[in-house]
Amino acid sequence: MNSIKSVPVLEAESLAFFEPERSVFGIAGPQVSVMFSGDGEMGFSVSDVQQITSYGASHWAAHMTSMKGAFELDWRSKGAEASLDSSDVVICDVSGKLSENGKRERRFSSSGIATLPSRRGGPPVLRSISAVFDDGSAFFLNAYRPAVYHGHGDERNDAVLIEAGESRRATDVRLSTVYSKDDLHTQASVELFLEDDEFPRRLTGEAIEGTHVELTDRDVALAFYKWTLGPHTGVGYYEIALAAPPRRAA
Repeated sequence: MNSIKSVPVLEAESLAFFEPERSVFGIAGPQVSVMFSGDGEMGFSVSDVQQITSYGASHWAAHMTSMKGAFELDWRSKGAEASLDSSDVVICDVSGKLSENGKRERRFSSSGIATLPSRRGGPPVLRSISAVFDDGSAFFLNAYRPAVYHGHGDERNDAVLIEAGESRRATDVRLSTVYSKDDLHTQASVELFLEDDEFPRRLTGEAIEGTHVELTDRDVALAFYKWTLGPHTGVGYYEIALAAPPRRAA
């Protein structure tokens, strides 16, 4: 019998959900929840009024309420997962209910991702990419800040491709990002080599919408993405964590 544990907000997993048919995307994060809806008024709901609950190793739930939107959703593992140095990522079926821009509640049933802190305790993650594709494959990348850091080119990339139900770690990864005038990342491309690959796989992405979120210890640039890998299309997100500037006292 699985024990039920309400996880403190600062220790909670990151739980993402995607409904591309209705342009609804969201994340229940460790310090803030975000939901973007393209139905009606375009905009993000950002809230710290939330609860995240873990029901063992393959089932999670999250609740968020804000002025622009709300959700009450369950994440259940589909059995596909990847292990990175500082996180374990699980592909999930997501179901429950949500409301958008103050409209009536409706049922939700689509796909998502649960990201759990790894027990291995890896280095700080600067960039994180998650993508789930229409053929059941998926790609996950974390870029880490090394001990000696001079800029983006010094980041160490750690990536896994799930293909035909098998999790395969990339031997070489090259990430390029295009930014807008307001410092949001609007496009991304990844070249990755798997063992025995003669030529790289190419992953390209375009932002659907994005926002900046100010947290206590860092500023996060978060964008939900349409991804392409070969003939397959997918959805996911790209998150960049930046050192927070000094905050002025209110």
